[in-house]
Amino acid sequence: MQQDRKASLLRRIGRILLIFAVLLLLGYGLLMLTLGFVQQSEIRKAQAKGTAVTVHITELEHTVPDNGALIVVVEPADKSTDTPREIGKTFATTDNRNLAVGDTLTMYYDPANPTDRTVDFGTAAPRIRSGCILCGSGILLLAASIILRIRMHKA
Repeated sequence: MQQDRKASLLRRIGRILLIFAVLLLLGYGLLMLTLGFVQQSEIRKAQAKGTAVTVHITELEHTVPDNGALIVVVEPADKSTDTPREIGKTFATTDNRNLAVGDTLTMYYDPANPTDRTVDFGTAAPRIRSGCILCGSGILLLAASIILRIRMHKA
């Protein structure tokens, strides 16, 4: 009798942990998907209304306190007469830790208002990809648990 109670308690704890894992995977996956699609949308809007300019990272430092973000300073790679004088140093933040001083990025600016700038740090696609993987893992885990539960009830 005591063994049955222990087994029943362990099954309940296992189900709760499984539900928690599925919710965590789905929630974080949906967050990553949302952030990726929002970034992708912002870049597309900047591409549609702005002019592209190639920029180089000239400075890079961690925020204080270090919360995972980087402060990035970019400057136009080609300081030709086509680039407005207002486009000098641009300060931005990103969580892309794969960047280094000297890397080349694309920045979009509004010709009517050169201070309106968007730097493409290349983080949208990886976020969408990881969001799909996390959501897919959560769905597969949920499906596997449902199939396992059905088989256990038939036995």
